[in-house]
Amino acid sequence: MKKIISIILTFAFIASLALFSTGSGAVTHGYLKYDANDDGRVDMKDVLAVRKFMVSVYTKKDINFLAADGNKDTMVNGRDLLMIRKVILNIEPSEGNNTDGKYKVDQLKIGGRNISRFTIVLPDSAPEGALLPPMEYAAEELQSYVKNACGITLNTAYESAEVKTNKITYKFDTEDGYDLGKEGFVIEVAEGGDLTFTCGTMRGALYATYQFLEDAVGYRFLTEGVTYLYKAGTLDLPEGYFDRQVPSAVYRAIGANNSGANSLKFKENASECGGYQASKDSTLRLGGAVGTTYLHAHSFAYFAVGFEDRNSADSLGGMIQQCMTDDEFYEQAVDFLLQLYNWRVNDLGQIPGVNFTQLTCSPNDNGGYCTCSNCKAIYAQEKSIAGTQIRFCNRICDDVLPECPGIEIYTCVYAGSHIPPKMSRPDPRLCICFCSVGCNNHSLRNTEECAAAGGNPRLLTGDDENILYNNLCTIPQNNGLWMGFLKGWLELTDNVWYWYYTDNWGFYMSPAANLYNFFDDIKYLNELGVKGYYLEGDAAVVNYSIEKLRIYLEERIMWDPEMTEEEYIDYMNEFLMIYYGEGWRNIKEYIDMYDEAGNLKGCWTNNFDHPWDVLSKEYFADNYAHMEELIDAAYEAATDPVQKSRIELFSVHMHFLGLSATFSCRDKIGGDAKYLENYNWLWNYFNNHPQTYTLDYNLGIGIKENVGAMNDFPSSPSDVRDTMSWLRSDLTGQR
Repeated sequence: MKKIISIILTFAFIASLALFSTGSGAVTHGYLKYDANDDGRVDMKDVLAVRKFMVSVYTKKDINFLAADGNKDTMVNGRDLLMIRKVILNIEPSEGNNTDGKYKVDQLKIGGRNISRFTIVLPDSAPEGALLPPMEYAAEELQSYVKNACGITLNTAYESAEVKTNKITYKFDTEDGYDLGKEGFVIEVAEGGDLTFTCGTMRGALYATYQFLEDAVGYRFLTEGVTYLYKAGTLDLPEGYFDRQVPSAVYRAIGANNSGANSLKFKENASECGGYQASKDSTLRLGGAVGTTYLHAHSFAYFAVGFEDRNSADSLGGMIQQCMTDDEFYEQAVDFLLQLYNWRVNDLGQIPGVNFTQLTCSPNDNGGYCTCSNCKAIYAQEKSIAGTQIRFCNRICDDVLPECPGIEIYTCVYAGSHIPPKMSRPDPRLCICFCSVGCNNHSLRNTEECAAAGGNPRLLTGDDENILYNNLCTIPQNNGLWMGFLKGWLELTDNVWYWYYTDNWGFYMSPAANLYNFFDDIKYLNELGVKGYYLEGDAAVVNYSIEKLRIYLEERIMWDPEMTEEEYIDYMNEFLMIYYGEGWRNIKEYIDMYDEAGNLKGCWTNNFDHPWDVLSKEYFADNYAHMEELIDAAYEAATDPVQKSRIELFSVHMHFLGLSATFSCRDKIGGDAKYLENYNWLWNYFNNHPQTYTLDYNLGIGIKENVGAMNDFPSSPSDVRDTMSWLRSDLTGQR
């Protein structure tokens, strides 16, 4: 795996850091404080030196350790990096969403030269296999965000034109040999101040631009609703600055309805984020897409009805399985996939390998596999139900892919087929997506802890024969079992993705207590060799709790799985500070309590378990009053009305769970009067927002679509009962 030398220049935890009076000219004990590279000044090169030390590219011999250890804790880590950054920028957080029309950056410089002296220079054409439209779009984005920051409008020219100013040059990695692939980039400031973005063939220019806007200008989030810009005096990206980033994962996706333009800014790259029916030109501007949204799973149901009748297959869902040794069904599958490919290319005008990269060939998610004599014979030979699936898909690779250049076949292994076969190896052109439904409370790495907790008694697996033939349940599932299956697949092929369930599908009002899990889980999967991540969740969720924060952290760790735990927590703290305002620490304390409520329950699984299987009801009952105090304090501390509205929305799930937990022990929260007051508030909230459902994937909370409705809504707030009994719908309550 290529090591990512990323310059993660977060402003996280700013509100909680001491404001240091020592500036870039202060000398302490014979060295310049924060001057990590010991060149006599504090600038972005010191940030790079600390970052390289943190990922073991540099040793103590390569930096001035005493200078870099600005907080004198005998370590050089993410805290020091953030403090150095603060000294460089002398930053001052600005309130709200930067919507007041005032420029937040007094002067923006590159190599000591004002940004007004620069012209954006683009190549006249793209080399074979590369895309020029996303590079042109990246230049437009750079123009727009720079103007918003400091009021300067950059001119644009192509390389064949004579440019006498300093240059911000976009180029493809054709001569430099940086090995950037489709998505990597290098940001470099040469002597004389010229800035160069050397880019991978597809999305590299976009990712380079957004990284520059974060590192050099001070932007955060870059999405509609919460494009945040820090207030700063003079910002200067110095000569000699160099940053190379290449992701280890070829596929990074969250949910199924993310906006393509927004998610790309967070370095997601899946077709799920842009939509499979996106126009050719639109998708080209976003640098193409990885994967396929159409028939992402459950495709055997579609094969059964035929291509012309594919819209009716949704009603079949996961209710059927097909015989994978039946020649007639195999021919149906081949015919369907060829028609699907031709439809996308000829009717939608999409380019294979750019707009879409896969055709999916996945059984449905149930354990009702065929038990005909032919299938059972293969199960017995392979010691796995996946034996028929892999043989089926390998045949598809041979018979379909020669007619579909630029494409691979994708298949999900789950619900019985998760056990790797003993004899058949997946074709290299076959992508295996491993869908894990073990324990979501414990780390995937520390399987002993999960095993010691006893596994999830509500999700069981059986002995070999039961697993193979009818999936009977006799053994509690734990992560050791599932990681063993995953490692078995990784021994068979290096083309393995991981399907990670992130949310509580039956109870969106009760999010999974797993915010801290993603950091180590993605790092561990990356170490094992997993090449893609599909983190399924949040597909249709109002931001009642941690949904937007979780998406943000997931996107960060998928791009850079080598970040430190401190960096991950700092990203979390920065998000909370910007999103919720001055009282963010109260929100953080509540999140930590929520996590503890999950830890107290042992093993649980997001997409199957009841809220009180995932969270300790007793803990919520005992702490509901304090949780309410925390949220109220955060609300009072917020000075921006948008932040206040977010905190109010956040409190909905807290009251939902707190009222449910205390329904039979109301004396613990101050008696019936307080309980009824909270119940009335929650009832009135839903009465005033009867259809609070949105597909808005921006970081903002704006409810833009009024679709869907509450079920079993009480007629009045006097109809007092457990809130879980009256908030029952796919969106907010029991399934």
